[in-house]
Amino acid sequence: MERIASPSSRTGRVASDSLPALLLAWHEQGILQRRLAALSSEQIDAWHARLRPRTAAETAQAVDQLLYERIESFFTAHSSTLPPQHASDAARSLQLVIEAAAHLRLAPSHVELWRILDRVVPTEPWHSSRAAVPTDSGVTGVDRGQHSEPSPGRIAMPPPAATAPAPPAITIDRPSAEWDVKIACALPFVILGPLARLGYLDALAAVLEGANLTEDAHLFAVALAYKVLDPPQRGWRRTADSLLAAATFAGLRQAVPETALVEFARRMAPHTGALDITLSDALIAEHTPGEPVTLLSDSAAGLLLFDTQGCFPIGWTRQPDTLIAMLKRLGLPLVLVAADAATPRLLSELHAAGIVFVVDVPPARGENWTRIQQGTESVGWTNFAGPTSEALRHAAAQRVTAWQEAREFSAALLQARPGIIRATSPELDRSLTLAAGVALGMISWKLWQSRGRTTPQLLMERYADLEGRVRFNASRVHVALPLGRRHRELDENRFLSAIDGVPWLAGRRVEFGGG
Repeated sequence: MERIASPSSRTGRVASDSLPALLLAWHEQGILQRRLAALSSEQIDAWHARLRPRTAAETAQAVDQLLYERIESFFTAHSSTLPPQHASDAARSLQLVIEAAAHLRLAPSHVELWRILDRVVPTEPWHSSRAAVPTDSGVTGVDRGQHSEPSPGRIAMPPPAATAPAPPAITIDRPSAEWDVKIACALPFVILGPLARLGYLDALAAVLEGANLTEDAHLFAVALAYKVLDPPQRGWRRTADSLLAAATFAGLRQAVPETALVEFARRMAPHTGALDITLSDALIAEHTPGEPVTLLSDSAAGLLLFDTQGCFPIGWTRQPDTLIAMLKRLGLPLVLVAADAATPRLLSELHAAGIVFVVDVPPARGENWTRIQQGTESVGWTNFAGPTSEALRHAAAQRVTAWQEAREFSAALLQARPGIIRATSPELDRSLTLAAGVALGMISWKLWQSRGRTTPQLLMERYADLEGRVRFNASRVHVALPLGRRHRELDENRFLSAIDGVPWLAGRRVEFGGG
């Protein structure tokens, strides 16, 4: 099985139009509607406000009447095709604008797309005197004002609402153009390659742009680095080596105060959905049919779903219906449910959804479960009504190891390595755990899956002391790793390829070498 291991021709991009580029890519892949529906109302509203033209200068431009008619025709034909259960008017507008922009080859921020959308597809009023505020239904509003009918040749449009960019969480002096530093662990740089292959860096640039947090990208980098560096002592005291490595990874020469990370985590909390679904979709697409998945409960993250092969974290949720939706997209695999997740309510909902599971606890409410036997040994209980198959026994035989690996993952990345210490909003830390876990898991699987079971935490154990010499100049970041077995196996598996467009490195290319 190939665990998302072949490199992509795209390795990231830094551009001021990252958000429209991401949405157009989702449209091209046929996943725009599903992904928009999975995002928070806050993220949708922020993206809507970001794409909608805001300046008076844009509203005064001349418009070709033929173009006006083509846009109007498109919206009239397609507005009725959207399902009524779409998340919000803002999501509906985004989808229509992106589809029209792709069809008509216009920029998604083209003023006439929004002007005509407002007339042809009326939505809740948008009040220009205030920022968008979510209602109980998740719909936001800003007054568009009243528009007169268009006249040929030129169409005037009142200025829509302005959205002021959020100030940076912290102001940090950037280092000089050329400098170098030795770090005790270069693993944060190593995981960039897998994330770039998955399109994660492109998604991150778009998410930061949509949230008006591009200037704080270095804070994201610092928190991500902490996920794969030494755990803080006593749960809160970062080691000097970790502080230096994380700052270097972010392109900084001094450590970032933890208070800045806490504030950044609060502001990023509503905007992590697009990052998580980018990774979850990639793992779901690569899941091997017939292989089980593992379900664990964690007090911090809720229900954690893993691909049992490689202990890849697929996603986390506190809602059984969201979990069931993920399992359906996985093709309804057999689920190895750990004891801490095996609540009567959850098992009942899984059973009602037609999902076969294996647990170690016997039925407690008279459920018609079957004991799974491997010779004379009991290997769990299942709700599967038919005869016990060899495939079911094989999956059940993995249960203890799979649960242990999942718990070790949770202990190593969620509990021992907080990206943000004492964060008041946990969403970013969970999202960083998913990103680090997937990247570590990809490398671990590619390097060692032919020798036995692999996990993300296995790579951290074996590469914790992989030091590096990092040299910065105006156009690149060169990461020199010690020559030897680890450098060779990374290089042979193409995990040391150059990476462009890392959002926090100001356009510098990351290159790897030996030394």
